[in-house]
Amino acid sequence: MLYAILCYHDEDEVSAWTKQEDAAVTVRSGGEPLVIDGPFAETKEQLLGFYIVDCATLEAAIEAARQMGHGESGALEIRPVRLFEPGAAGA
Repeated sequence: MLYAILCYHDEDEVSAWTKQEDAAVTVRSGGEPLVIDGPFAETKEQLLGFYIVDCATLEAAIEAARQMGHGESGALEIRPVRLFEPGAAGA
């Protein structure tokens, strides 16, 4: 199953990051990362990018997001996605 991991963060803060900081993705945390069961991340931050991961289960996608790094700010939202191929049968 394909999942999009959407990366949210404050754009002004991200613009001030060093190259090393910019290379790391953050997840919302307060010591231990917080996983919220909901339709979307409750955030006023901007969508700065996303990853597409191929994982067998939602739990595996959550674990992939955890492996991206931990931080004190920012959020990752995980959504299932489907591949659309224009012109394919049934499309």
